[in-house]
Amino acid sequence: MKPKFTVSAILLLMSAAITQMGTAQQAQDLHQGSVTNRQETQGDITYTLKDDLTFSDFQTEDTIFGGSVFFNQIEVAHTPPNQSTMTFTGAGMSMSFDNCSSINNTKWINPNEGGGAIRAEMLIFTDMGDISFNNCRSIVNTDTNAGGAINARGDVTFSQVGNISFTNNTLGNDGKQGQALGGALFAWGTVNFKDTGSILFSNNSTGQSPHEDYSNIGGAIHAGASNSGSENLKDYIPAGEVAVTFQNINGSITFEGNSAWMAGAIYAYAGTVDGKEGTGGGMKIDTVAGDVIFKNNVADSGALVSAYNGNYGAIYSGQDLTISNVQGDLRFDGNRAANNVGAFGVHPQQHRFHYIH
Repeated sequence: MKPKFTVSAILLLMSAAITQMGTAQQAQDLHQGSVTNRQETQGDITYTLKDDLTFSDFQTEDTIFGGSVFFNQIEVAHTPPNQSTMTFTGAGMSMSFDNCSSINNTKWINPNEGGGAIRAEMLIFTDMGDISFNNCRSIVNTDTNAGGAINARGDVTFSQVGNISFTNNTLGNDGKQGQALGGALFAWGTVNFKDTGSILFSNNSTGQSPHEDYSNIGGAIHAGASNSGSENLKDYIPAGEVAVTFQNINGSITFEGNSAWMAGAIYAYAGTVDGKEGTGGGMKIDTVAGDVIFKNNVADSGALVSAYNGNYGAIYSGQDLTISNVQGDLRFDGNRAANNVGAFGVHPQQHRFHYIH
């Protein structure tokens, strides 16, 4: 049995301006005891796990960026996120993040910051064992908040890894945050699961905001709003790209008990949401060895109703939603939306739901 190392730390990082960041190492091995405080890097960085690692009870109070355990940003301001990739690898090695929090008592400098455990530009997990995020939180009291466990300005990719789980992650639940996006995982770009084991997103939440003008969207995942090859966040992902992809999953996919005001489990964005044509987006599930289950996910804002709040209990797909080659059961059970569309919705402008058994 491989040894498992648990890191426990409380970090109080009151400021982390760009000028304070060190230049990234090109590669770093993660051994037992090698990470005891937040890792801050710029540019491409590859972390290679040499042991199974658990990161517990990390906390940052950085007023600019989230990410209490790993933080990465581009080296040159105003350049595309694909100029800086953080990669985790390590054959057979597993990593977990427990009770990791990013807390900001005022307002993020950048739009849609967050990430209780990890904040990245581009983020890749590849050639690894199991990966889990549990009880991670991003808390901000006066601004938009994004990604209870992970926040990425570009794409997030899980490829050739073991089982993946995101459980009980949340965005600030004190009623003071602004718009809240992605209770567990937020990516401006795409989110991709390819050649992995089973995938579980359970009991993740966007939390609460003070009034109905805010949109708390994607209880588990919010993805697909920007082209990772552009510095402009309003350059939507290109035509032909899919906002959220599950492909060649050697196990089951389960989204259960996630909650938001809109899209209780997954929000797969597209430019058509904002009336821009010629863009990519939507969601695809292709080739799953086990079941695909969306169960008891909820879209409900309580008394704070609006035209958007309380819609799409499980999934909103800005373009086509395609599900194919599922070897087990495909089930949408007990998903609830306070206003309408209990299971899923697809943007009505020439986009469709496709199921191919």
